[in-house]
Amino acid sequence: MHRGHKGQKANLTPEQRADKAAKKMAEKLNLSAAQTTQVRQLHLARFQEMQAHKAQAGTTPAPADKKQHHAAMKASKQRYEAQLKQILSAEQYAKYTQLQAERMQKRKAHRQHMAAPQQGKS
Repeated sequence: MHRGHKGQKANLTPEQRADKAAKKMAEKLNLSAAQTTQVRQLHLARFQEMQAHKAQAGTTPAPADKKQHHAAMKASKQRYEAQLKQILSAEQYAKYTQLQAERMQKRKAHRQHMAAPQQGKS
């Protein structure tokens, strides 16, 4: 399984995460060298923003802060998607959205599986 995956991800710097994300996107979407560089820069800015936001929010935000945090993250994602759409061709962006939808479906199925009561275990 993926035990410890989140911990490993947390140990990566924004630069390392941007490199990894750009490389993965380049492979999946057949990006040009110029596109890969642009995608890396976009990811780097996003990961740095997320890191700063997490540091500012602390570990346990108050309920009002949670709504504000959620709204800020949603706005950040919308900016990211708009910028990504400018970098990718229409065909690449279509494939990207398809891959994202598949990824979300897998995550949803995994969450449902994990939430299901474990039968036969004590």
